[in-house]
Amino acid sequence: MSTVLQPQTTEAVAATAPSRQEFESQVATVLRSQRHRNADLFVIDAPGHRMVVKDFSSKSWWIRILGRMQIAHECRAYRWLGDMRGIPRFVGRIDRYALAIEKVEVTQLTYAVNRYSAGARHLAGLTSVLKEFRSRGFVHLDLRGRRNVMIRPDGEIVVLDLAGAIWFRPDGFWFRLFRPLIEANDRNTLFKWKVLLTPDALTDQERASLRRFRRLQRVWFFNRKGSYDDKWPMTFPRAIELRHPDGR
Repeated sequence: MSTVLQPQTTEAVAATAPSRQEFESQVATVLRSQRHRNADLFVIDAPGHRMVVKDFSSKSWWIRILGRMQIAHECRAYRWLGDMRGIPRFVGRIDRYALAIEKVEVTQLTYAVNRYSAGARHLAGLTSVLKEFRSRGFVHLDLRGRRNVMIRPDGEIVVLDLAGAIWFRPDGFWFRLFRPLIEANDRNTLFKWKVLLTPDALTDQERASLRRFRRLQRVWFFNRKGSYDDKWPMTFPRAIELRHPDGR
């Protein structure tokens, strides 16, 4: 049974984005740094709040230009979704090159200890997030990447990284025009996660589809550097047998 997502409640005084000077003086942990094209990620301990800061300020000039556009786009995405559950709470934009979101205690869903035993529940939770996105005219576009789907200790699914998302007014012309593609994208995403979480529940048709995909992937050179857990079922764990019990 799908979880119904309720708006986030403000249990404490809402955090505000720090200034650049405050951010740099409050860094507690470096999550990611020194990657040429990606933003640096930091955890900061602000008074009463922990935040994650995404920052492009240390990159080369042309990466900073792209990063500035990405930060602006991601801020708009968080504002569009507002107080929706299933995403970190947006704190604010620090400056042209950085934004802050709440620090949530999560684990990658693919690493959850109950990934298989509670797989159906996790899949239902992700389905609820996608339905809520769709009700707001929002499309994430990168939920097939394992690094963007997390789980809280209480079992709630949390989606990260809205930088590549697109959105439309849900009652508008463009959403109605692209709705078949949006729904197809959601189905493909859920199929990927069904493979990951509930492989025993795959239908014969889904197993055949996955085998066809594997055959195609062998000659699709663009995906050579990826792995199953990074994007799509490219190297599905061989410990899980996909063939039908009667050998089909």
